[in-house]
Order: sequence, then structure tokens, then C-alpha cells
Amino acid sequence: YLTSPLQQRRQALEAGLLPVLGDLYDDPELVAEVPVLGVGKAVFESQLHTRPMSPFYNLVSERIAAAFGRTLRGELTGAQAAELLEDELRAIVVRNR
Repeated sequence: YLTSPLQQRRQALEAGLLPVLGDLYDDPELVAEVPVLGVGKAVFESQLHTRPMSPFYNLVSERIAAAFGRTLRGELTGAQAAELLEDELRAIVVRNR
């Protein structure tokens, strides 16, 4: 439903969200109403790519969420969380080779 052309158009007009459908970037009426679509089209055509796939996604996302939570609670600084994650994520990859 939310990815239908009608809803993508509505979301662009009412919320300023960039569409996921490439054809909408060439809609002259929509571009006139939402000028940022010109920039969005350039990104859409040249810079978008899917996230890399990882067989360790669950392990990695669990560690990232835990570090993020600790940072929000003030238990770690951002730098400490990044350092901790570097060690933990590296260990996940090494353990699962």
C-alpha cells in the first residue's frame, strides 16, 4: 500500500518524503511541488545501493543495539561505544569464519 504510486506521491507532497519509485522523479507536477526531487533523483540514480548482506546480521545488530542503549543511558560515551563495537564485531567475524 505505502509503495503504490498514489501513496508515494502523497507522501512526497504532504510529508516531503522522497519516493522509492523512480518514475515519480520525472513527474513534472510533482517536481514543481517538491523541488528537492531534483537532488533526490541524482542520488536515486547514482548513489543508492542495497545494504551489504551478512550471515552475522542478528549477532551484529544485537551488539549494536546494546551499545546504543548503553550510550543513551550514559554508561558509555559515543567513542567508548565505537571502540567496544569494533572489538565485539571483529570477534563475531573471527569466531564465525
